[in-house]
Amino acid sequence: MADKPDQNWEARDIDSRGSKFRIDVNNPQEGTDGPNAYIQYGVTGNKDRQFSALSESGTYRLHNEKSMEIVAGSKNSRSDQTIKLTSANGDITITVLENGQVKIRGTSISLQADEDINLSAGRNVTIKAGQRILLSAIKADASALVGNLVHSVGSWIERIFAPTKVGNDYLKNPPAGDAFISGPVVPGIGDEGGFSDVTDASKMDLAAKRSEQIQNIKNRISEQKDRVVNAFRNRTGGGR
Repeated sequence: MADKPDQNWEARDIDSRGSKFRIDVNNPQEGTDGPNAYIQYGVTGNKDRQFSALSESGTYRLHNEKSMEIVAGSKNSRSDQTIKLTSANGDITITVLENGQVKIRGTSISLQADEDINLSAGRNVTIKAGQRILLSAIKADASALVGNLVHSVGSWIERIFAPTKVGNDYLKNPPAGDAFISGPVVPGIGDEGGFSDVTDASKMDLAAKRSEQIQNIKNRISEQKDRVVNAFRNRTGGGR
């Protein structure tokens, strides 16, 4: 960035504590968002650098080329709030570059929002509980092609049979003792069979996943068709 004309170098003050640490105040040289009101700079024998700076734009920066550790609360009680991060206005953003992970661990973790909480993943979202998973809302929806959680919107089989004379209610809950079908032929919540195995292939590449999903769906459609046809034949005396 080009330097501004008429820079005031006389106001600059440098406090150097040897070759590894210095404080630079009122440096008129331009940075990414103007000159710095001050900058504290340190460097190790291995040339690992660290600085903290306050720019004239009001932005405070804390940069370190290696690891950073924040530890507090060794004398606090269990009920104390030891570390607090507060944004009076604007967002708080945590970003991991390259291939790192964001990990949060504690005895209990609580997420609260006055409005919405959105979870978005490029592949899978896994929720595992040792005892119970509770969903409580005025309205709860599930949208998927396969799986044992989609009976409320209709599984793929239910959607196929929807325009036919074979009703979804009949496929899900046939009357006891009916000779046509002896039990449900579409999955519901809690069914271990269902279609959950079709999507349990996170370790496969995308093409293999799609191929297996398509083949499993074809196999299940064929099984359901054979079951319905055989039951119909048995009911009508075996005629075609």
